[in-house]
Amino acid sequence: MRIALPLHGDDIAPRFCAANRVLIVDVVDGEVAARQVLSLHGDGIPDRVEQLVDLGVVRLLCGGFGRRYLPLAEAHGLQVSWGLWGPAEVRLRAFLAGEELPSIDCPGRGRRRGRGRGRRNGRRRWRRPGNHLEDR
Repeated sequence: MRIALPLHGDDIAPRFCAANRVLIVDVVDGEVAARQVLSLHGDGIPDRVEQLVDLGVVRLLCGGFGRRYLPLAEAHGLQVSWGLWGPAEVRLRAFLAGEELPSIDCPGRGRRRGRGRGRRNGRRRWRRPGNHLEDR
């Protein structure tokens, strides 16, 4: 099995689309048989996914990954585990040992909570001049 981990220094890159390098690891019988660090190129996630598939990668362990591109990756036979953080070597050893990988939600994703606090539907409540006791 061939696994890819996008890199930012020695850590897993926070976003797949921002990584310039990727660690490619060949795993045989649960042990690392070979490893190499390659440069990623391409204009976007589809090009990068295609590059990994052409290299024979079947599993991607990464930080942020655009949800709208998950079906594209799966259609190419690439399994994506996203939301990971920390040193790439530590996460790789945990994955190979079958441990549950700690993940985080990517900031800026999902529904915003707490929006409009102190306001109604995101707008200030209109008050008539001189009638500031209306809310009490």
